[in-house]
Amino acid sequence: MAENTLSRQGSLAIGLATMGVAWAVYGQVCPKVADMRVGRQNDPHGAAAEKTARWTAGGIVVAVSLIAKDATVFIMGASMVVALSWMHRQANHVNGAQGTAVMPSSRATIHDPAATTGYSPSA
Repeated sequence: MAENTLSRQGSLAIGLATMGVAWAVYGQVCPKVADMRVGRQNDPHGAAAEKTARWTAGGIVVAVSLIAKDATVFIMGASMVVALSWMHRQANHVNGAQGTAVMPSSRATIHDPAATTGYSPSA
């Protein structure tokens, strides 16, 4: 196995650059997180854009870390991809009208969202 030829500073610099590339990919492919939060809940177009960005950024991170032969580059780049993916996916699950993510089984989505406390569908 080849030894790591990058210095600590070089490893961090390439890791930060890889994080920047992942951020740029998400910025070009996906809508802004704020736009996804106020848009339609579980929008299939937002989910498809996030998936495209995830695979593209992940591929770039893997390629750069293999070329650099440095685990730090991979860890930093992959952490950025995971963080951006989580932010976009969470934003896509937010109901714009309620301003929060809503579980599909909650009373607000199954029945009347204006229901009073103690509401029961059988009553």
